[in-house]
Amino acid sequence: MLYVGLGEAEQDGAGEAARLAEVAEALRDLAEDLLPAAETFTALSLVPGTGSDDVATLRSRLTALRPLAADAAPTDATA
Repeated sequence: MLYVGLGEAEQDGAGEAARLAEVAEALRDLAEDLLPAAETFTALSLVPGTGSDDVATLRSRLTALRPLAADAAPTDATA
C-alpha cells in the first residue's frame, strides 16, 4: 500500500499520479513473477493535504498490523 499526502503544488499533477499507478502495477507484476503462488494486492492512495497527521496516523496503524494465522476467522475491525 502506498499512501501519499499531496501538497497544493502536487494536487494538479495527474500525469505524475498516473506514473505512480503504473509503478505500483509494475511492482505487483514483479511480485507475481517472483512469487507465483503468493497472493498480491496493490493499493495506491493519493490524498490532498500534507499538513495534517493523516500520513503519520496511517503509518502508525499499519506498522501495528500482524499476519493472521491461516485458520483465524476475520473480524470486523472498524476502529
